[in-house]
Amino acid sequence: MPEYPFNDVETGESVTIFMPMADAVSIGDEITHKGRRLVRVMSDAVLGSRGFKPHLSLQLPLNDKLAPRCNEHGEVVFHNQKEINEYVDRNNDTPGRGKLTWDE
Repeated sequence: MPEYPFNDVETGESVTIFMPMADAVSIGDEITHKGRRLVRVMSDAVLGSRGFKPHLSLQLPLNDKLAPRCNEHGEVVFHNQKEINEYVDRNNDTPGRGKLTWDE
């Protein structure tokens, strides 16, 4: 049975309640549990899982001069979709380089 985080409406104290998924309320909904008014909040586990994850391209040329950055092995590294789009545009506008399309 999963646990769900709540905050006590009156004290602000964090409370975790085990309950079946079928009985779980939506985030922001209020319940009464053991005489306390509680509001469901987002889990810290969900918040913590949204870390930064750069994209490492293994298909592009090593130490590519058009790339925003390369790692210590010369592999091209992108930090977001905007960098990828800009790289594709620069590549496609540079004479002598093949045309790229990015599969998302």
